[in-house]
Amino acid sequence: DFRFTVTLTGHPSNRTYKEFATNIFPADQSRVLFPQQTSIGPGVDNPVILNMDTMEDVIMNVLVEDDDYVGDDFISEFQIAIDPREATHLVEHNTSFSYASSFLHIGYTLYCDGNYGGVGCSECLQDYYLPNCTKFCTPSGNLTCNSHGDLVCSNCCSPVAERYNCTANGTKLCLGSWSGAECDQC
Repeated sequence: DFRFTVTLTGHPSNRTYKEFATNIFPADQSRVLFPQQTSIGPGVDNPVILNMDTMEDVIMNVLVEDDDYVGDDFISEFQIAIDPREATHLVEHNTSFSYASSFLHIGYTLYCDGNYGGVGCSECLQDYYLPNCTKFCTPSGNLTCNSHGDLVCSNCCSPVAERYNCTANGTKLCLGSWSGAECDQC
């Protein structure tokens, strides 16, 4: 039977984000598959989800051994560096490795939390504003969104005493006996 020991370590912090081992007893001794949405070991579901609070690289190390009662035999070891700054909103990667007679195919997905996007999840998605990309604002007509996500009027009128007031959507509302597009006709 095979034992896969997977370690996810931060670089340069050396922080271990996750480590797990799983034993597999394949029917076909030359091929091992880890189907999605299944348990691949005690307390380990596939896919493995790793939430990160920093933008440091993650080194994924996969050690493959023949799990024996009397000592384990080394089969192969694979290592891949995952750069979370590659995430833009949803990025899928598929990578293959070969070592001696072993072959490993790893697929992983990087995604940004919430309403974040852009390189390294450093920007808000369209129509979301800081702080925390939680404020939603959609421009409409003469109304635009400022950098804080507040609706503001652009190309709108400024009230002139006794001639007109401005409506919520930025148009002129003539007062008294004033009329015309600019409320300049009496």
